[in-house]
Amino acid sequence: MCHSVGIASGAKRIQGPFLYKSLLPVGYSEWTTEDDQHEWNFHHVGIYNDVYDPCVELNFASPYIPCGVNINDPCKLHLFRPGGMWVQYGTFLLGQNDPYFNVIWEVD
Repeated sequence: MCHSVGIASGAKRIQGPFLYKSLLPVGYSEWTTEDDQHEWNFHHVGIYNDVYDPCVELNFASPYIPCGVNINDPCKLHLFRPGGMWVQYGTFLLGQNDPYFNVIWEVD
């Protein structure tokens, strides 16, 4: 999709494991709570200068979809629960293999 409109978007792998804060996954009507012990081993986000992660809404108090925001503040601030790992791997082009784990991330 991104190449059809003339842009090249990237993706970035955030390696965990980490527990995440309250969020609203796309397609769901109820937020997860801080009491839930949901853990991600990793999470991929789109990168086009800043983060594009339209699969969740963050920040229950003032919800937003993390698109066009900095990966550390506000994205990490509203997603990551301290105590886990948050390792950002380098950016790779959307539609290519994740070079760190040799798996295709997303269809282009």
